[in-house]
Amino acid sequence: MSPNRAVVRYFVSYAHKDDRLKRALLERLHTRLSIATGFSFQPWDDQRLLVGQEWSAGILAAIGACDFGLLLLSPEFLASPYIRGVELPALVSGKRLVPVELKPLRFDGSMDMAGLDRLQIFPGPLGKAFSTLRSSAAQDKFADDLFAQIVQIARAGFPPVPCRSLPCAP
Repeated sequence: MSPNRAVVRYFVSYAHKDDRLKRALLERLHTRLSIATGFSFQPWDDQRLLVGQEWSAGILAAIGACDFGLLLLSPEFLASPYIRGVELPALVSGKRLVPVELKPLRFDGSMDMAGLDRLQIFPGPLGKAFSTLRSSAAQDKFADDLFAQIVQIARAGFPPVPCRSLPCAP
């Protein structure tokens, strides 16, 4: 790592049922983030937990140490009691959120979006969720555009979203 590259830690929040899609997106995104000018992006997800480690404490420690939370949104993400009850409250209390539409969501009020629908959610270059993109070129474009957004936010210093706009920790 070059000494003039700022270290940026990010926490990946996702539903385990979406692991295949998460890996497909993050493989592309990590490649791009690894060559970002001026930044050294360091991801963390629960795959970094060691056997025998208390997983909830490890997750909360990683959230506390991160600069932003990368939220890979899907119906399964929104239905996860752990994400809604532990991860989101910890992230919302002072971290910048980067919500990404991994799978299609309904923004017509029929889904409880846990307040995340008040944020600009990254929908991809064609306004489509990552899972709907079939070609490698379209998936690469999605990662390219997400990379550009993350770098733009990093240059701004990751200002957190005010807690009043989201459901905060109880």
